[in-house]
Amino acid sequence: MLRVNSLSTEEVQQLFRVRAALEKLAITEIMSSPERQAPVRALRESLSSLAGADLDFVGRVEADLNFHLLLCRLAGNSMLVGAWRNLEGRIRVAIMNGGPDRAPQMMSWDRHAPIVDAIEIGDLAKALRVIDLHMTEAADSFCGMRG
Repeated sequence: MLRVNSLSTEEVQQLFRVRAALEKLAITEIMSSPERQAPVRALRESLSSLAGADLDFVGRVEADLNFHLLLCRLAGNSMLVGAWRNLEGRIRVAIMNGGPDRAPQMMSWDRHAPIVDAIEIGDLAKALRVIDLHMTEAADSFCGMRG
């Protein structure tokens, strides 16, 4: 029997708030390192996969999730990566339920570049604001509140 998972609007909002907290920790740890340029290069390389207009829905989801997982991995904190991976299935459910119409706008190069830009210039406050906005808009979109 095939079972389709779904999340309520409240659950999606909560999920993306927790995801924002984890990714803000990742950013904080990356930026506390004396060598930020290697992570910035890795993130820019990952980001290039989101620039491809020829990605289908599944490809765009994978590129997006890989970027965010890499952000957590670059923090060098295995507990952070484990916590993010624990949420990954629910993140996928929220995105898939949002549907392919929202993927191009939410999973684009230009929505992710400001995260890397803020890390590169060393502006922690800006980076944290960017990730909060990124996750809030994504949650709203995948709940059907924007788009």
